[in-house]
Amino acid sequence: MNILRRLYNSLHSGPLYRQSFRLFSALSRLLIFLSGRRLHFGGDEKRRPLLLLTVAFGNAALIREQNIRLKHYVRDKGYLRIVADNSVSRSARREIAAVCRESGVRYVAVPHFLSRFFSLPIIPNRFSLSHATALNWAVARIISPLRPAVTALLDHDLMPTGEIDFAARLGAQPFYGALVERNGLTYLWPGYAIFRTDVLLACRPDFFPLYIGRTWLDVGGMLYRRLYCRYDMTSLPLARAKTKRITVTPGLTRYNDILHTDCIDRFNGLWVHLVNGSNYTRSAKKSDMLRECLRLLRENDAKREAEENNTQRGGGE
Repeated sequence: MNILRRLYNSLHSGPLYRQSFRLFSALSRLLIFLSGRRLHFGGDEKRRPLLLLTVAFGNAALIREQNIRLKHYVRDKGYLRIVADNSVSRSARREIAAVCRESGVRYVAVPHFLSRFFSLPIIPNRFSLSHATALNWAVARIISPLRPAVTALLDHDLMPTGEIDFAARLGAQPFYGALVERNGLTYLWPGYAIFRTDVLLACRPDFFPLYIGRTWLDVGGMLYRRLYCRYDMTSLPLARAKTKRITVTPGLTRYNDILHTDCIDRFNGLWVHLVNGSNYTRSAKKSDMLRECLRLLRENDAKREAEENNTQRGGGE
């Protein structure tokens, strides 16, 4: 038993394991190329000033809420909103497609075989690799053909809570988003990342994770070598997560379990990240927590609107 355990640990933590992500990245790019599917975009969808792109994964309620909130809070003009569905479940895909039709949002489906293959239990860090593959597919099939001036990547459980101006937030920078720092290595979390599209495409982006030495850079990590290492990331005005534990689930002691079950992140005071919205960790209480978070967000919206209306009425008297 000890020999088998040592063998398992070596395969999932040794040099071969750390190098395997480069091989999976190459396999992902090959499969994307072989998928051969070209999407049809109308002329009015091309070269927009802003593309808001979300990769969906199995939770239609989050996509519905995000669609509503983006429509209400985004102040940029002429943007294009697209949801790329990476769900493994076909029923979830049908639900998300229906939600997008109701919201008037462009829905596209990541090829199902890609979503299924990179979510197989034998794939190391399979949910990270699945997400990265969906982003790489989106670059090839959506971002590159459309070439918007600015591309914003938004996680499906990232919710705006106030007025958002992506162009103003980006300013003159090549990119903006949520900074991740690990052992002196820095990159953007691709769940809140805004790029000048020409800068993004020029670096031949690859959103796969990788190890540099023994340091794990999760989804978007390969962009460290292709893009971010050219910049002093810590000196740029980037967003930093403020993590808050909003509930206490009995029996949780490990940091990752607590983070993925009980916590939310806040960015700029204008975004709430519900963390693990797809519940890929299979946390027993996560669904209840998500429903409560969405209820509280709507309740806070209603209170803010009531206060604004009262202020306007008071100012008019």
